[in-house]
Amino acid sequence: MRAVIRSTGVAVMEAVKRSGSDRSDCTRPKNSSMVVAGRPVMVSCDVQALLYFPLFVFVLQSVRKSFVLSGVSGLLRSSPGALRELLQQDLRVCLHFTSSLLGMLHSVEEPATLGKVDQVLVQLLLELHSEPSYRFVLDEIHKQLSDQLSVKSLLPIFNFLGNLVEAAPNLAFTLATQYASLLDHLCSALLYPDEVLKASVLYVWLRLFGTAGGLAAQSVPAAIRDRVCVLLLQTLANASSPLLINKCVEFLFDRLAGSSDEVLLWSVYSCLLLLTEDALFFSQCHAVYGIESLVRSLKEALRLTNLEVPQQGLLLLTEILERQPPNVRLFPSGGGFVAVSEAVLAGVSSSCMLVATQAANAGSALLRLNHQSIPVQYRQIEALIETVTNRFSELTPPPPARHRSSASLRRSDPSSQASRSEGFLLQALVCFQAACRLAEECASEPVLKENTFTAPSKHSADTLESLCRCLLRCCDSVWIPAVIRTCELAPNPQILQHFFSVLSAHFTLLPSLMPVFAKKLASSGFYRLALEHKAHLCAGNRNPNLNASCCGFLQKLSMSLLAQSDSYQHDFDEVENLLLYNLPSLCYRLSDWPCLLCEAPGLQLCEYKGPRATQFCLLIMLHLALQQGDRLLPDYTVFSSVVWLLRSVQDQGCCALPLSVLRSALYLLAVTQDKSPSLDGAPVNCISKALSSCQSFSSLYIHHPALLHFIFRYPELAEKFGPLVLELWLTKQTECSDSQHTMMAGVQEKGEKTDSQTDERPDPEMDRDTVELLTLVEKYPAVILTLLDMVCTREAPLAERALRVLDLLLRGQRDYEADLCANLKPTLLQALQRLSVENMGHSDPVNSLPLVLKLLCVLQTSDPPSSSSYSKMDGVHFKLLYHVSNIAGKLKPTNTQSLLPAFNYLYCCLSLSPAHCTDRAVSMLLSNSGLMDQLQTVLSSSPPSSTSSSSAPPLPPSGLLCCCHLLLSSLITLQHFHSTQVHTSVRWSLDSAVHRLLVQKRNTDTLLLVSFLRLLQAQLDVDLASAVVCVSSGSGLVGLRPLGVEDGALYPLGTRGAQLLSAALSGLLLQVVVLGCVCVCACVRACVRASKRVWRHV
Repeated sequence: MRAVIRSTGVAVMEAVKRSGSDRSDCTRPKNSSMVVAGRPVMVSCDVQALLYFPLFVFVLQSVRKSFVLSGVSGLLRSSPGALRELLQQDLRVCLHFTSSLLGMLHSVEEPATLGKVDQVLVQLLLELHSEPSYRFVLDEIHKQLSDQLSVKSLLPIFNFLGNLVEAAPNLAFTLATQYASLLDHLCSALLYPDEVLKASVLYVWLRLFGTAGGLAAQSVPAAIRDRVCVLLLQTLANASSPLLINKCVEFLFDRLAGSSDEVLLWSVYSCLLLLTEDALFFSQCHAVYGIESLVRSLKEALRLTNLEVPQQGLLLLTEILERQPPNVRLFPSGGGFVAVSEAVLAGVSSSCMLVATQAANAGSALLRLNHQSIPVQYRQIEALIETVTNRFSELTPPPPARHRSSASLRRSDPSSQASRSEGFLLQALVCFQAACRLAEECASEPVLKENTFTAPSKHSADTLESLCRCLLRCCDSVWIPAVIRTCELAPNPQILQHFFSVLSAHFTLLPSLMPVFAKKLASSGFYRLALEHKAHLCAGNRNPNLNASCCGFLQKLSMSLLAQSDSYQHDFDEVENLLLYNLPSLCYRLSDWPCLLCEAPGLQLCEYKGPRATQFCLLIMLHLALQQGDRLLPDYTVFSSVVWLLRSVQDQGCCALPLSVLRSALYLLAVTQDKSPSLDGAPVNCISKALSSCQSFSSLYIHHPALLHFIFRYPELAEKFGPLVLELWLTKQTECSDSQHTMMAGVQEKGEKTDSQTDERPDPEMDRDTVELLTLVEKYPAVILTLLDMVCTREAPLAERALRVLDLLLRGQRDYEADLCANLKPTLLQALQRLSVENMGHSDPVNSLPLVLKLLCVLQTSDPPSSSSYSKMDGVHFKLLYHVSNIAGKLKPTNTQSLLPAFNYLYCCLSLSPAHCTDRAVSMLLSNSGLMDQLQTVLSSSPPSSTSSSSAPPLPPSGLLCCCHLLLSSLITLQHFHSTQVHTSVRWSLDSAVHRLLVQKRNTDTLLLVSFLRLLQAQLDVDLASAVVCVSSGSGLVGLRPLGVEDGALYPLGTRGAQLLSAALSGLLLQVVVLGCVCVCACVRACVRASKRVWRHV
């Protein structure tokens, strides 16, 4: 074989030599460099020799052909211009050489050799770079296509043509404008059944349409272009070859870039939609390659008047986003995601509702976790949601009720505006739900939640919390009203399914805001809304997705409301399981609920499943809805149904209901009692038995006024549970008050308290809970005894709170019975007697003693003067006075907390009782040496005339000194009136009294000064000679002894003392307030009267 090749080569060379004798000077041989086997070789050839070169190559074996063609290719690469210069000497030789190579395309069978021929031809034409050469090649190709060659022969030609157009882009314009017949052959080639050939032809069209900036494509005749589109659709519909599909995809995506022809865009979109059904479309990363071209084309398509084009483009984008494999990201950077989201935003803003609907659908596909860049573009997502939300104002509202029959016909027409509005609302809800799901997924991944890689300038806006707040704001203000309006006429199961799913998602996204949001939903009737839609659309196992969505929403709403109640903290899981197992089957109309509650089901094995568990679930739902003001059933129906249910449970021999169910039953009975008839003995016994089954009543307690009224409405319940309810009520009130004080203290520490906050703070004595208690006492007076027992037996601050309520009650008790105070005093007497026995031998009082004494003061001052209790000082009144005086005499002087109300009560008894009824009281008090010693101790601890030393005992409170002064003044006056025997006197220095009025008046509290003047007035009324208070004076007032006539007559005041006292009283008239002036004037009158009596005696 080698010898044959060698001999053939020699023969060819000999022929070349023989032809050399006819050469002219212009065709002299020239040396050229040819690369053979990788090494440059100097060869000598001329133009005529090139005529025999194809023949030479033809007779060689395939291996040798490839070898020689590689040498020519190497020559063209290594010596640019050498071969061109040679060939340009004779056009005939050049064309013959080119034609011979073209002929080899359908004559050579070896693929490697065909590739070399293709390569040499392209290099040769680029080397020649002449218009005649290009036209010659196109003509030759057209001639070959017209000869109806076989598929096997056509394939290399199409491959070469595609490579040539790609290498010489300017050739595409020539082909598109001047070779229409050749283009027709290219169209016809798409009809061949061979898919490899079709792929090759598509490659030619791809290069033709994708070069020269798209100018060549615009120059293709319209008829041919339309034919190409039709043939492409047919080709794609029947394509199965990976190669063909790849070529089609690449071709179509390239056609999208920079094109604004609506027919072309729509056709390409349609073709690509067909291609997306093939798995190769995504496995070969075509979507990643073409997404940028698609986005650019969408921006152009949205400017077109034919709105079907952008709708088709957005549909294509949706398919790509939905079917793109999660492990292959379309948007590795934020720029790509922003570009797509801007295209979707433009689509949502389209004037055509169908385009906007498709854009919303694309938006829902875009909001998948695998499409998010890092950092996540939260602000861009917010813009999408806000744009979708803004379109809601353009939705067609539902027609009025009188047009419902015709409206139903219009809504069934897909082209009607109402139908399009409903379609947009559905897709918008799907998009909104996708945003909520994306937020939930980002919240579970720290990198996405924190958005660590966000630029500092954008970090405040691109946050997950900002997105969640945007979702909640839009849902609350726009989405909820829009969905309710749309579904009010004819509920749409799909819309409602996504709607309730969106509402459920918010409970996860923003837990801190859900207490307020949950209360708003419940108070706006969302329990009724969800339950009615479940009954209407989900009964009979219809619409299971809607049923699941409604159940999820009701579960989240209920648990959020329960989480805000302290009563359900210990049985939270129990309620959650009860709702979880029974909500799916709860597809009954609200009107059927009473019948369900009144059924008597048999025993059930599972605690959370069965008819009885369904009844329990109904009770909890009624409770939670009613707690927020949503009355699912009439009050009387709820009341009677709950009573019947309790009796039914007990009739089955089971008294102990689950705590959560019993708590709901108690709440429903309490809240619905006003519009229900009163219960007789049997139902009350049933309720009492049910409540007694609970070991701790506090676990059933709900802080609501209706519970107080319900318990005290029935004496049997009040006797057993009344004290517990009141104690829990006051404890809850105290906890709330303490928390408010703590919060206000914190605000003051931070310096954030404003004047408006100070002015608007409610009076703690008249808060809402206290008002409710006062109303309860007015309706059921027996509550007073319970409160009084708390004052006497409970620890502070509970006793203080009960005392405060009684204080407010008695201060405004003008509308109560006249003997109300008289009925309370025996109970207080028992308390004092118990305290006296308990404290026998103990110096420290119990905490309730000050409270009991304060209550006695309140009772004493609240008892009307016209009451018969003042007709005589005996019985209960005298016993109270006796015990209070004994207790006061036994207290430590430092126990001012109890001494103050004790002195105050004694003074009130003496001052408010008629003088002729106080003889026994005065005698008893003056004979109590412990009390008189206590008064002496307090009086002696008042500020002396000189500066006290550091070792002196601390001064008592001014209030205690005031009470001491006033009590002594009453004792002085009444002792003088009754001439009562005095066993122990109190000593009082007149020098100190005058010194205080002269020197310390500016540093003395006004009330203390007034009480001091009252004591001085009482002394002057009896000429400073009372046995109760022995007055002493020094030489500073009466002078030196022996006393003169005037000093002796005015003793123990003396002339100088009288002058000083007059001057002090005159000075006080210019200083003190109105009350002080009255006391000063009274004291001056007493002083004058005393002086007159003395001088008259003298």
